[in-house]
Amino acid sequence: MTRFIPSLIVFVLVATAYLPGGLEPLETALMDLRFNLLKRDVSGEIVVVDIDAKSLRELDTWPWPRGYHAELLDRLREAGARNIAFDINFAAKSTPEADDKLAAALERASGHVILPAFKQSSTDREGRQIFAYSAPIDSFARHAVIGLVNVRVDPDGRIRQYDRRGIWKQFEFPSMAAALAETELHGVGNFYIDFGIRAETLPRLSYVDVLRGRFDPRAIAGKKVIVGASAVDLGDNFTVPVYKIMSGVFLQALAYESLVQGRAIYRGPPGWSLLVALLLALALGPRFAGWSWRAGFAIASGAAIMAVLIPLAVQTAVPLSIDAAPIILLVFLCYGVGLWRLIDKQTWAIFRHRLDVMHQRATMKSLVEDSFDGIAIVDQDGRIEVFNGAAEKILGQPAEDAIGAPIQSCLPLPAGDEIAAPHGDDGDIDAPGRLGPACGYSELTLAREDGAELVIELMVSESRLSITKSRQGRRNQSRILHIYTFRDITQRKKTEEAQKQALEEVSSANRAKTEFLANMSHELRTPLNAVIGFSELIKSEPFGPIGAPQYMDYIEDINSSGQHLLAIINDILDMSKIEAGKMTLVESVADFASVTDSCLRLVADRAQNGSVEVSNAVSGKLPFLRADLRMVKQMLLNLMTNAVKFTPEGGRVEVRAEIDVSGCFVVSVSDSGIGIAAEHLEEVMQPFGQADTSLGREYEGTGLGLPLVKAMADLHGATLELESTVGVGTTATIRFPAERVQPRTDTMVA
Repeated sequence: MTRFIPSLIVFVLVATAYLPGGLEPLETALMDLRFNLLKRDVSGEIVVVDIDAKSLRELDTWPWPRGYHAELLDRLREAGARNIAFDINFAAKSTPEADDKLAAALERASGHVILPAFKQSSTDREGRQIFAYSAPIDSFARHAVIGLVNVRVDPDGRIRQYDRRGIWKQFEFPSMAAALAETELHGVGNFYIDFGIRAETLPRLSYVDVLRGRFDPRAIAGKKVIVGASAVDLGDNFTVPVYKIMSGVFLQALAYESLVQGRAIYRGPPGWSLLVALLLALALGPRFAGWSWRAGFAIASGAAIMAVLIPLAVQTAVPLSIDAAPIILLVFLCYGVGLWRLIDKQTWAIFRHRLDVMHQRATMKSLVEDSFDGIAIVDQDGRIEVFNGAAEKILGQPAEDAIGAPIQSCLPLPAGDEIAAPHGDDGDIDAPGRLGPACGYSELTLAREDGAELVIELMVSESRLSITKSRQGRRNQSRILHIYTFRDITQRKKTEEAQKQALEEVSSANRAKTEFLANMSHELRTPLNAVIGFSELIKSEPFGPIGAPQYMDYIEDINSSGQHLLAIINDILDMSKIEAGKMTLVESVADFASVTDSCLRLVADRAQNGSVEVSNAVSGKLPFLRADLRMVKQMLLNLMTNAVKFTPEGGRVEVRAEIDVSGCFVVSVSDSGIGIAAEHLEEVMQPFGQADTSLGREYEGTGLGLPLVKAMADLHGATLELESTVGVGTTATIRFPAERVQPRTDTMVA
C-alpha cells in the first residue's frame, strides 16, 4: 500500500489546484484547441444584415434616423423573414416622427421582432456597485419580444459562455439567441458557444443594400434575420477564441447556431476528470519508478495525448467538454515523482556497482597473478602499472622495481615501438607527437641480469578506456593501456632450429639429386647414341649381308630399345631441368600448321600399325604462335602419341587449333580411346603417375608424357586441361595466352 502513497499525494495536490479554478487557463486553452480542430458550417437558417463600412459611407449620417430601421423592417417582412432581431440600442428616444415610424413598423410586424435589453454594472458616488438597466422605449417594447444581449467575460478577457436566459428587473427573459431559436427556458442557463462553427459561412447582406432593395428576396424568405453592426468605427467588438475579435452581431449569430445545431456546449462535471485522474495515479504512478526515464516520458506523453484526444472525440459526437487539464498535470507530476524515485534507486545501484567493480578488480588481479605468461600493463606514458609474478620469473626482475618504470627498462622493444609522452597539457591521448607500440606479435632475444640469454614471444595489445555515460559511473577522459604478454620460448626455438637445419639438409640433398640428373645429360646420351648408331649401321649392312637372319631381329630390338631408352632418359632429364629451373625458352614465331604436319608424320607409322585414323583439322590460315618450337613439337607429339597408344583399333584421333573469343591460341588433341576415370585425372598429371584402367598395365610408358607437357605449358604461361570419360575418349587442350598470338605474315620466321 505504501507504494501508492506518493501517487495519492500528487492526486490531492492536483485536486486542490483544480477545484478552485487554478487550472482554468490550461483548460480554456485546450477548449480553444478543440474549437480549432472541430470545424463545421452554419445551418443557413439565419441571415446577418450587417451595418458595415459600406452602409456608413452611403448613409452619410450617424446616428441614422429611425425611419431607416422602420423601412428596413418593412422590406424584410415583405421578403418573407420569419423573425427579425435588432442588436441595436433603442433605449433612448429620438424625434417623435422617427419614433412613430419605427413603432408603426413594429406594430405591423405583429410580435415577430426581437429588441435588445441589457444591464450594466457601475458604481455610485459612494463606491457601491449598482446596475443600470437599458431597454427599448415603451412604444417599441409593447410590439416586440425582449431579448437579453449580456455576455460573460472569462478571466482571460475572452467571451466563451453565453446565457440562455437572464433576470432583468426581477423578471426572467430569454437571451436574444434563445429568443431567435425559440427554445424553452428551462434547463441549464449558460453554455459555451461552439466557436468551431465557421462564422465566415454566415449569410450576410449589407444594411444599405437591403434598405435600397438591392438584394434577392429569396435570400431572406423563411429565414431569421439579425441586424447589427460590424463596422470597426462603431466599436461593437469582443475578444473571442479562434477569431480573436468578433462583432456583437456575429457573436449573437454564433450563439443562435450553437443552439439550433445542438452544439450548445456544457462542461462535464469536475468529478469525472478527478475520477480518471485518480485511476491513472493508482495505475501509472507506482510504475514510473520501474521504467527508464525515456520509457516513462513516452508513457506520460502518450497518456497526456490521450487526455487531449478523448475529450476531442467526445466533443465531436456530443456537445460536451470534458476537462483534461487535471489529468495531464497529474500524469506528468507522477512521472516526475517516479523519476525522482528512479534516481534514488540508481544511486543505490551505483553503490552496489562499485562493490561489484571492486570484486571484479580483485578477480582480475588474481587471474593476472596466476597466469603462466608474463603480463605487464603499461599506461599511455609508457610506464608499468601491473607486473605479475610470471613476468618477474621470466625477466628476473622484482615487481617493486618494475612498477612505475618505463617498459623499455624491462623489455627491449622492437624498432619503432618507442613510447613518448603526449605534447599537450590536457592529457589527450591523440595529441600530436603521441607514439605508441605497434600492436601484434614479435620475438625478442634478451640477456637477463644473471647472464642467461633467452628468447621471448611478445604479444602487444591495446585497450581503450573510452568516455562513458553509464548509469553506474562516468569516465570523462579517455585512456589507452597497452598489455604486454610474453613467454619464454628459448627451448622451443632450439627445437625449431634443429628441425629447420634437418629440413635444409633434405632440401639440399634433393637439389643435389636434381642437379646430378641434369648434369648427366651428356654422359648418358653419348653412349646411347653410340649404341643406336652402331646398331643402325649393322642394320643397314653397308659392308654386306649378315649371315643368319636372327641377327637382324636382334639388331632391330637393340635399335628399338635404344630409341625407347633415349626417349625415357630425355623425358627424365627434361623434367629434371625444368624442376631445377634450368630449362629456358628459345622463342621463335612458328606456323602451327607446319608443326602439326611434322608431328603427324612421326606418329603415322604407329597409327597405321594400330589401325587408328588420325585427322588434322588445323587450318593453314591460323595466326602464328610465338613459342619455343622444340617444346611445342614435344608437347604436341606427346599428346598425339598418348592418343594413338590408348586408342583401340578402328578408333579415331583428331588434332584441332583455333583462336577463342578471348584471343587465346587453343590446341586440342581428341581421341576415342579407353579414357581416364575422373578420380585418376589429377594422378596422371603427376610425374610417373599411371591411370588404373580396366586394361591394367597392358600399355608401356613411364608416366612422364602428360607431366612434361604440363611443365612445358607452364613455361609458356599456358594451361593444360584434360576432359575424359572412360570408354568414350579423352580430349587434351593446351591454351596459350593471347599475348603469344602473332598476326600472320607472308614471311614465316621459324
